[in-house]
Amino acid sequence: MKYRKGIIPAILSVTVMVMAGLTGCGAKEDTAQKAETKNETEVAEEEQSGMDAFVQAQAEAAAQEDETEESESSDTAVVAPEKLLRQYYDQVISQEEGVMDLPSGYEVLNKETHFDNYTIGEAFFRETGVCYQAVWDYDKDEQDELLVLVLDKDEDYDRSKLYARMYEVIDGEVVQTAELESLFGWMEYDISQTTEVLLRETKDWFYLAEQARGASGIYADGVCYAIRVAHYDGNDFVVDVAKQMQGSDFSETDEEVADTARLLNNVGFANTAKHLTYEYSFDRKDDLLSVFYMTAEHDGSLDTYYNTGNIADVPPFLVRLFAEREE
Repeated sequence: MKYRKGIIPAILSVTVMVMAGLTGCGAKEDTAQKAETKNETEVAEEEQSGMDAFVQAQAEAAAQEDETEESESSDTAVVAPEKLLRQYYDQVISQEEGVMDLPSGYEVLNKETHFDNYTIGEAFFRETGVCYQAVWDYDKDEQDELLVLVLDKDEDYDRSKLYARMYEVIDGEVVQTAELESLFGWMEYDISQTTEVLLRETKDWFYLAEQARGASGIYADGVCYAIRVAHYDGNDFVVDVAKQMQGSDFSETDEEVADTARLLNNVGFANTAKHLTYEYSFDRKDDLLSVFYMTAEHDGSLDTYYNTGNIADVPPFLVRLFAEREE
């Protein structure tokens, strides 16, 4: 078979063109497919990135919430109850009651009080304010309480009286749970008067002890010695011992002193009980801590008054307050 010259190159040319065209179509399709795949991958990656960011944000928020709860829990543990009590004292009690500047002294004048058939002179001490405060576990329940000694208005007379008040944290709030008023009001006696408050810790309780003395010699003649021991049981002050001797002749007091000594011995005041007399004072060997002491006496002689009988000649009282016993 004979082929004409030029046919084979033409066929080859057409074949090459066809193959080139086919190759071009495949390349276009492959490029489009790759582009589509790339777009899908980028979208998927963007979606995954967004999801990762969302999950991360949720995790960070949860961690922050846990941290806040732990912080609040930690703060609560620190605040309750000791810090709550101290904050309450600083922000409420001291602001409402005021705080006595100790040691301090006050001059109290005698003033005439007229009755139907007679006239007397009276000296009423009217200062008010906190004299002592301390946070301890007073009832031994492993939770602290706040004890405050405060001079406040006497409920019965126009004068001051010393009160012991106890505060506790109940359901996250500070409340006053007990109150005990002092043995004497100020002034009950016209010659001299003292009150001392002491604390004593034992394995069972924190005892609040008080001893007081008063002497009269203007409108009456006599002396009063008083002693008391109480403790806070978690609800109220419980008085364990409360005794007083009053009069001008203490020659027949042995039986009363012995009974008081027995009561003191029952609550662990062994040294006081052993050395007790009708003057009713605590023995410091019983590990007593004096926390507040208050005394009053005339700032001058009564001789002129005894000669004239004029109340104006009665010298004023000098009332002195100390954070502890005067040495």
